[in-house]
Amino acid sequence: MTHLISAPARVKAAGTPSKEILEFVGRVSTHTDAISLTVMESPSGWVEPGPVTRNDAPGTDQLTARGAARKCAWPGSYFSRACANIFRVAVFSGPRGGETMVMGNVEACPVDGRRARGERTRLKVIEALLDLVDEGTVRPTAQEVATRAGVALRTVYHHFEDVEALRRLALDLQMRRHAEILKPIDTGGDLAERIEVIANQCRRLFEALTPIRRATMFDEQSSPEMAEGIAFCTRTRRDHVIGTFAPELRRSGDGMRVVTDAVDLVTSWPTWEYLRASLGRSPAAATRVMVASLKSLLSNQDRGAASTNGPRQGASSQPPVRATP
Repeated sequence: MTHLISAPARVKAAGTPSKEILEFVGRVSTHTDAISLTVMESPSGWVEPGPVTRNDAPGTDQLTARGAARKCAWPGSYFSRACANIFRVAVFSGPRGGETMVMGNVEACPVDGRRARGERTRLKVIEALLDLVDEGTVRPTAQEVATRAGVALRTVYHHFEDVEALRRLALDLQMRRHAEILKPIDTGGDLAERIEVIANQCRRLFEALTPIRRATMFDEQSSPEMAEGIAFCTRTRRDHVIGTFAPELRRSGDGMRVVTDAVDLVTSWPTWEYLRASLGRSPAAATRVMVASLKSLLSNQDRGAASTNGPRQGASSQPPVRATP
């Protein structure tokens, strides 16, 4: 199965001066030690803390990166269980400092049996938790997960630090599985049609994520890792929605931030959860609320743009009558 990595995790790296690593696959972004795919641009003069392998050390490779010949230090091979290939990750030196880049899969290799069994067990445990929360057990215990997965309790704790970490990985897995729901939408299309598409995309995504999202609600405040995972889900959805309605939002002028936040709010999971859980609305009814809210927010931008040209001929100059609350 192919998973969309919508955005990398941003990791602060040690060294002087400070820099940031963009991790697309690894411990932080996808919670795996099997492979690391990162991009790291270092400011000129950056110094790595600890021992450093010199570029002229034996075993380094010569290659061309971004048009400039550079030598790579610390070449290493990382196993990708997704395609059973070896990936070589290297650090480059050049005019702007160092960069960590993926050179690509350089050779096929047989899958290590013990590693593959371990990954299958991890997935089985995660799937067991997802099954339980889908069935209504919002906070299953480690023992309940182990029983559903058909493994010993110690196996759960061998692969996961605690149940909180298991929930975090389950949320990440579900988001990556369903991120393809948010297919790009042509911003030049009819506004009403875009609103309908966005509302239906959000409906499908939220209905898929709601069970595990409910299970993680109490972890967000106590776990920075969970907070980051939830923030990633939020950013992915928000960026997609805001990009879809970019033309209308740009026309909102000085009120762009307010309108943008309002659009974000009505298409957010907490709003969906309020409609579904607190008000008891059906998925179809909640979708209609989202559509009506988006039309009210975004159609006003077209009317506002037209109003800047002045009142229509014959239109009354009297202010509209407001209903008493």
